[in-house]
Formats: sequence, structure tokens, C-alpha cells
Amino acid sequence: MGDHETHNHLLSPSKLPIFLSIMTSSAYNYITGVPVKGIARGFPPARQEIHDFVKDGDVMNLFLLANAELQNTDQSKTTSWFQISGLYGRPYVTWENAPISDIDQTQSQGYCKHGTPLLYDASVFPNADRSPIWHCPYVCLYEQVICKIAQRIAGEFPSTIRSRWVEAASRMRCPFFDWALDTTLPDIYLRNKTVQVETPTGRSMITNPLFSFRFLSVPAEFGEDGVEWIKWRQTLRAPSDGSENAQSQPGRVAAALKSIQHNIRDRTYALLTYVNSFEVMSNHSWTESHPGSHDSLESIHDIIHNTIGQAGHFAYPDFAAFDPIFWIQHAQIDRLFRMWQAINPTIWITSESDNAPLLPFRKNEDEFWVSETAREWKQLGYTYPDFVLAGTQSSLSLQKYMRDRVNDLYGLSFDKSPIVTTTGSPKTGFVEQGSSARNGKMPPLRRKKNPVASRCKSIFSFEGKVNTFEWRSKSRVLDKLPGVPVGYNFRGERNLASHHISSQILQLTIPDNKINDDDSSDSIQTRTLSHNSNGYREWIVNVRILKYAIEGSFSVFIFLGSVPDDPSNWPFAETMVGLHANFANKSTSRCGNCEIQRNGNLVTSGTIPLRRALIEAGIDLDSEQVEPYLRRNLQWRVQHLKVDGSVIHKIHVPSLRVSVASAWVSYRNDPELGYRVPYREDWKYHHLVTRDRRGGVRSEDYEVISNC
Repeated sequence: MGDHETHNHLLSPSKLPIFLSIMTSSAYNYITGVPVKGIARGFPPARQEIHDFVKDGDVMNLFLLANAELQNTDQSKTTSWFQISGLYGRPYVTWENAPISDIDQTQSQGYCKHGTPLLYDASVFPNADRSPIWHCPYVCLYEQVICKIAQRIAGEFPSTIRSRWVEAASRMRCPFFDWALDTTLPDIYLRNKTVQVETPTGRSMITNPLFSFRFLSVPAEFGEDGVEWIKWRQTLRAPSDGSENAQSQPGRVAAALKSIQHNIRDRTYALLTYVNSFEVMSNHSWTESHPGSHDSLESIHDIIHNTIGQAGHFAYPDFAAFDPIFWIQHAQIDRLFRMWQAINPTIWITSESDNAPLLPFRKNEDEFWVSETAREWKQLGYTYPDFVLAGTQSSLSLQKYMRDRVNDLYGLSFDKSPIVTTTGSPKTGFVEQGSSARNGKMPPLRRKKNPVASRCKSIFSFEGKVNTFEWRSKSRVLDKLPGVPVGYNFRGERNLASHHISSQILQLTIPDNKINDDDSSDSIQTRTLSHNSNGYREWIVNVRILKYAIEGSFSVFIFLGSVPDDPSNWPFAETMVGLHANFANKSTSRCGNCEIQRNGNLVTSGTIPLRRALIEAGIDLDSEQVEPYLRRNLQWRVQHLKVDGSVIHKIHVPSLRVSVASAWVSYRNDPELGYRVPYREDWKYHHLVTRDRRGGVRSEDYEVISNC
């Protein structure tokens, strides 16, 4: 894979050099997971949430050293950063002699299988529903390579302190970025260009391998997608321009992430709580017309890519995996997928693709990984804190525990506990469990004596009348993680104390100036709204559009109120309530899967919940005010992810459909689980909101809804 070669066809496997595996004695790298010795309490080391991970100084130090070495490995080696990352997109060559496609070697270039829906004809979309599963062995490949390097480095420290570093290496795993809980990125990923580390020979200042990846050489073929891709010698986020001197703009990235915090949390909660179809959950393809079936794990994944990348590498599948954030992003995708799997233990792929190989990942000398073998993920030498906290349980008990866990982290639920309002009168409130239950951070790794906490009885109870929605909104946002000046001594504490107000109050974060990182202002506002005691009406905006309606990645921003004149401010606007992201390559890409989807007119979809925005506007969710309010205030805009932030007029995207629907949310007793769980029913379309507007619904789009 020469540095300046262009490839007009797949390289013949016979022409590929074969390198000795660093993990096995075979010529190939088998995905076996990091070897574990002496597993405590039946669990391998857990992948840690990134804010907790950076606090473990020794592990973080080894992680930096190992990533730095991997990034400096010769790009011709299959276990280099360049080639491992290249499996996701460019340069589209075979890896370790693995075929590109299990259907037809001439049909596809590239291994990643984003957005391929199960319900479409398999002859058109041959890699159905393998997107979240494909990433499982992929992240494991990175993890086992990086851990192997860390273990070797640990063994090189002086004998007097070697055991300390060897022990740290044994517990190191790839961290995950739980953006559903907190979209704040630690400075070690977002801002610090250099970092001081402790090496076996002493302290040293190095280029921070988590801030960006610097290409040892940029293949000429990258320029097929635009000249900027060969000018940029390192990965960029929100690049300042298209020149060779372009810089990342961490302030814009942080502000954009901050603005989607609550929308992402609400979507994650809804996905894990209400979606019980593998086809719907697994990918962003619009496969069902029901309004409750538009969102997916992949749709949420796409938002994170577009929000962080903003026309840079992370926003385009061809280049996304070169960005160091890629691995903590996809560890999070794997985690949420495994949580969904625990909540829905009997639901899996319902097609023959269950046994199709997850190329190019070999399980052993004789077979590749397939979806069914990847289903049993705990054999791969890692776990997550959520499962350690749950302990060893039956499938049913784990299902109960994980539902409770999702509610703790991300959910809203009724609570009959009294709260004190501004007038001093006790009321029963609407609780945001996500910020109150854990004070905004992952809990310590300890098991609950009773995995189904007794408080579920009150959370899902309707004893007493629920009279109000009560919450406080803060103009102050989550404190950013302090910088980490010394690599071997990470003391970055996550200061989220101000994020905690009360376990009986729904907190909304409303930044005064989302593009400004200054968190000095701190004003409290309180609203009280009447509310039905038996549940509430959930309002959502659904978006669907051709994935390749525009050349490359783009976002559809949803606003309630005025839209800023300057499109560069759309991601941070006070009125922006959510977005649908299309994470897509240009037609110049060599991605075979993309070409199949483009020729098949693949439609993507996503859902933007409106509950928080409506409450903040003082609109009673159950009233007749909502529809006219949305008719007056709901707006949408399409933005192409290019350095110039091009605006796409809606007349140029005729496939765009923005619609509004609502459902009644109530809690019913589940006899199998033994407590009340939320249900959505009584779905209604609200066609008048977007009817006859450019990109809105048309008469031929009207459908009859059946309850789900």
C-alpha cells in the first residue's frame, strides 16, 4: 500500500505482504480479545467511561505511550494505526488476505457495513443489519493491539517499579465516551496538543496521540474526495479552512457537543426503553413507516460523528477512523448495543445474515467472526461497568437490572416524593434520573445487593396525584475537565457538583452563549405546569431523507423559533432543538457498500424529541396549544458539512420529509418483570404542522397509525 499510489481495482491478495502477527504466531491477527489471567469476581477488566479513565494515572500514561507508538508504526504494517483505521474507509485495500465481500468479490470495496437494512431485498443490500455487530471485533482488534503494546512497555520499566506498571497494563482496556450522559470531552482528547508522560527511561514531552493522528504520509488517492484531504497532514475537527495550515477548532466542537446534550440523552433513553426490533435499533435506514420506528443507534452515532467532525475527518466515513476519538465513540456504541441486548435477550437478527462473516475479522485459523458468535461478547476479555455493577444474574434479572440502569442514567420518570417549589409548597415532580442519580458521572464499581432497586416501586408508582411539571434550568453548563499537564499524574477531576440540583427536580441545561466556553454565569429559573396524573403526551419530530441526497455528509437542523442568519451558528443556536445527521461518503469514494446504497436509494431517518423544549417554552404537553405552537415555530435547515459550511436550499433535497407525531406515555405493570415500565401508545400524526411546507409532509405521505 504505497504512500502515493492510487488504486483503480482491488489489490490481489497474492500481492499483499504478510506480516508476523504481534498477537499470535500466525501470519494473521485473530480477534481473541486481550488475554485475562485470574479474573476477579468472574469479570475481566471493564472498559471505563473516559472521564473516569483519565483519572487512573498509570493506565492513562500507558495508554498514551501505546497509542503514540501505534501511530508511529510503519503504515505498510497491518497492525499500524493507518491500516487498522483504514478498515473503516480509505484506502480500500484488502487486509491480511481477507476477502472484501462474502457475496461477490467484485461487488464491493471496503469492509465497513454502515446503514444496510434487513428489511430491504438482500440482493440489493447484502450485508443486512451487521453495523453494530461488525464494530465489536473491530474495536477488539484495536484494543488487543494497543494493550499488547502497553504490556510490552510496562515490562521495560526499571525492576524496582515494574510490577506497578505491569499491573496497570493488565487492567487497561479501550475506554468509552458516554455522550448520552455527558457530551463534555476531556481536554486530553479535545485541546492538549502535547502531553508529558513517564517512560521507562524518564519523563518526556510527546505529541498527544489522542488529540490527532499525524499521517506518516498521505496517499494521493485521498485527493479523490477533494484536495483538502491530501493537504491536511493530520486529522482535524471543525477545520479552520481547507489549506495545509488548517487547525482544529476545539471551541466549536465543545460548543456543538454541549448543545446536543439533552437531545442525545433523550434519544438514547427512548432507544433503549421503547425499541424492541433489531432491524429498527441496528441501523439508520428507514424501514418502517410507524412514527415510533424512525430512530436507531446508528442515527445517534451519526450525530456524534457530524457534530465532532464538522467537515473534518471524523465527519466522513472514508476518514473517520483515523481520528483517535473514533475508538472511544465505537466502544460506546458497543456498550449501548450490549445494554439493549441485555434488555431484549430473545431478540436478534432474523435473517441468514446471522451467519455471514464479519470481514475481515478472523476468529481462528479456520473461520471468521459471524454475528452469532459476536453475540456472546463476554468471551473477548472485556466488560462494562454496567455489567460489573449488575453482577452475575439470570437473563431475566439482568433484564430488570439493565432497565433500571438505563432509567438511572438517561431517563425521566414520575416520582411521588415531595419537592419544594419556589413558593414553598410541596408538589410531586418529574425527575430527570440521568443527572440526579449519579451527580453526572459513572458510579463506583460496586455491586448492588438487590439488583432491582426498591426505589423502582416509587419511581413507577402513581399513588397520589401528579399535579405539576417542575424543574430548574441553569444557564450554567457542565464544567469542562481541567487540562492534564503531566502525563503520569492525571488529576483531572470531573467537577459536576453544580450539575446536581435535586433528585426531585427536572433539570434542563440552557447555555446563555453556547459558543462561549465561559461557564461563569449561573442563573436559576423555575416553571410549573399542570399535568395529567396518569402519564403525558410525548411529542417528536421525525426526519427522513435519501442518504445520498447531497454529495457527502450533511445535517438537518430542527429549530423551535428563529433561525440565525449565519449558518455557522446553527449548531449553537438557542432555538436549535436537535438534528438528523447523514454520515455519508461522496460519490468519489471507493466504498462499495456506499455505491450499493446509493443505487438502491437508501433512505435514512431519525427522531428529535420535543418534550424539554416544549416544557421550557411553557407549553402544556397535554394541551391543544402544542400543535398551533409547532405550526408557528417549527423550522428546519439543511447544511452540507464542508469547510465553507454550505447551505443547501430545501428545494434541492426533494426527498426530505419532516413530520410531527405524538404518543401517550404511561406506566403499566409488567407481570414478567414485576414492576411498572413505560409504554407509548395512542400515536397521532400532526400533519398540519408541516403540511405543504418545503420538506414537510404531503398528502401522499399520510398514513394510518396502529399502536405499537
